[in-house]
Amino acid sequence: MGIPQPYDDTANEHGRFLIALGEKTYHYISELKNVRETFKKYEVHLKGYDRPTTTYAATFNRLKDFLSKKLLSQENKNLVT
Repeated sequence: MGIPQPYDDTANEHGRFLIALGEKTYHYISELKNVRETFKKYEVHLKGYDRPTTTYAATFNRLKDFLSKKLLSQENKNLVT
């Protein structure tokens, strides 16, 4: 599933995706377990920008699965401050 082109608010109504993260936010959580399987990378064209922007998006189901797992597992304890 990709981000609809052009992106509009109807994408959420059709269940295509719930959340899109920018590169900085994605980088911040990228060391958590299952992030790479949950969020897929897309290049999107945003109004007012000349160049495409890198975005990471997740579907409703993938986000639900990601959040329902133990994010504070042994592998992730070092990331919690």
